Formats: sequence, C-alpha cells, structure tokens
Amino acid sequence: PKVLYFGGSGGVDGPGSAGGRGTGLFQSILAPTAGDALVGTPAYMSPEQAAGRIDEIGPASDIYSIGATLYHLLAGLAAFRCTDLERVLGDVQAGRYPPPRTIQPWVPRGLESIAVKAMARAPADRYGSAAALADDIEHWLADQPFAAYRELPSERIFRWIRRPRAWAVARMSALVATALVENVAVKVV
Repeated sequence: PKVLYFGGSGGVDGPGSAGGRGTGLFQSILAPTAGDALVGTPAYMSPEQAAGRIDEIGPASDIYSIGATLYHLLAGLAAFRCTDLERVLGDVQAGRYPPPRTIQPWVPRGLESIAVKAMARAPADRYGSAAALADDIEHWLADQPFAAYRELPSERIFRWIRRPRAWAVARMSALVATALVENVAVKVV
C-alpha cells in the first residue's frame, strides 16, 4: 500500500522548502508567515497537531488523518463539524466525536472500529503503520478477523456460515448425520 502526502506546499528541508518549523515533510505544519498559525484542515488534524505540538507530529498523525477520512466516508460527514475553530480544535484534542454508527446505523461495526482505532486520541493507541491499517481493511473486506475489532461469538458464527467452505462442510455433515440416522432406524425396525 502507498500513502500520498497532501500536506502543505513545503518539501524536505533545503532549497525550495517552505522554511517552516519542524523537519522533513512535517515542516509546513506551522506557517512562518502566519505568526505560528496552524495550517491544515482542523477536522482532519490529529490531536497533537491541533494542539500545536509539532515535535509529536509524525506517521501516527497521518494514520489519524486517514482515519478521519474513513470516518467521513462512513458517516457522510466529518467527525468534527462545528464552525467555531477553537471548539473544533478542542474537540479534536479531547477526542470528542460521535461514533459513525450514531450518524449512519448501517455502518458495519467492524469498519467503524477501524476508523475509531485510527482516530485514537493517543498516537500509541493508533495503528502502528499505514500497512497495519490497510491489513485490517483488507481482512474486513475478506470477511476475516482483524486487530481493531473483537467480534461477538454470534458474529463469528455468521461469518463462518457465510463462507462457501463452511457451507460445504455443513452440508456434508448433514448428509452423514442423515445417513447414520436412517441406518440406525432401518436396523431398529
């Protein structure tokens, strides 16, 4: 899987860079010409970015933004929708947002759990990499268990039933059981 960087116009440190603070791809988070104002879309910023803690911004912040984008795709709305910038930044930092299923009840619980894990308030609680996030999505698409969601026993049974191999085993078991019952019934009579 590949992740594209849609950050500010600054590049890596050196000629042609934005000259912002920080290092590498993250230097344009604070725009030097805007008096240390945050640059980015607040509803998709990680809590550490929304708090202006540029020394903590890294790959986990990107995972958060991917999770916020997934949230938007699932709910049809951004997780943070207030028009008051200070309130949005405060809500992002506090992790206050409604779960996608409260907005769109049809959202599968497993997929919701992937978005919520990616948007965890603490960077250590998010996916360790974009590849780990992609793996969970691929497992969800393949109807397999994945890290972000502990399925209920009933969900595990339904997932097993949906599998073609499971149906083949169930049919074969039913045929064997029927044959055994018929065989026993014939011997009894």
